[in-house]
Amino acid sequence: KIKPVNGRLEKIGKLKNNAICILDYAHTPEALNLCLSNIKEQFITKNISIVLGCGGNRDQSKRSIIGKIASKYCNKIYLTDDNPRFENPKKIRNDIKKHIKKNKLFEIPDRKKAIMNAVKNLNSNDILIVAGKGHENIQDFGKRKIFFSDKNTILSSIRFKNKSLSN
Repeated sequence: KIKPVNGRLEKIGKLKNNAICILDYAHTPEALNLCLSNIKEQFITKNISIVLGCGGNRDQSKRSIIGKIASKYCNKIYLTDDNPRFENPKKIRNDIKKHIKKNKLFEIPDRKKAIMNAVKNLNSNDILIVAGKGHENIQDFGKRKIFFSDKNTILSSIRFKNKSLSN
């Protein structure tokens, strides 16, 4: 009867091919390591993909650590923009990918496209973690703030993928 907290290891949906999409607010090395190590421990044989980025105008030293953690646990890493704020998003992504193995990396700046691609590429029994923004509904580009929901994007991507699976 326990209800999950929005955006904290929240199972958003399951695809017809038994792949699972999970949303998590993890945006620090400690939180990401805890999230991914727990998922890997529970689903030892499954491939894990992740969509992630880092916020701008925040602790820059954590970015390469976050990339290293993702590379340790994940088979595919969709590197995208989070909340770049007033910082150059490409610089943020470059900081993150320093320790990511190139064969795992898919760099897609547009967060919506990154999530859509990650869901589209899920194979049977895979797990996708969309990390960083969790329950947030705004993406911060400095002077420009736009409505954006990871959860809504995941749900619409699942519906689209499930249509192709039924064909």
